[in-house]
Amino acid sequence: MNTSAQETLQKEQIIFNQARADISKDGVLMYAGNLLRRAAMLYADVPALIHQDARMTYKELYHHACRLSKTLKERGVKPRDRVLIFIENSPLFYIAYYGA
Repeated sequence: MNTSAQETLQKEQIIFNQARADISKDGVLMYAGNLLRRAAMLYADVPALIHQDARMTYKELYHHACRLSKTLKERGVKPRDRVLIFIENSPLFYIAYYGA
C-alpha cells in the first residue's frame, strides 16, 4: 500500500473513531454536523460534492451549512425544532441538511 493510501486510511479511521464517540447510549448518532465538521478539518480541499460541472469541497460545504445554521438561529429556530427541507436533488440539499 502506498503512503497516500495509508494516510487516507488513517484519516478515515480517525473519523470513524471520533464518530463513535458521538454515538449516544441508544446507538443513535447525535449530530450529523459533527461528522461534516471533522471531514472539513481532515479533508478541507477534497471534493465533497460533484454536481454537473460544479464541485464543492468539504470546507466549502461546512462553511455554507454554518451560514445557513446561523441564519436559522437568527430567525428563531432552536435546537430540536423541525425544519422542512423542500429542495430538488442538488448541492443545496446537502447544505440545508447539514445546516438545519
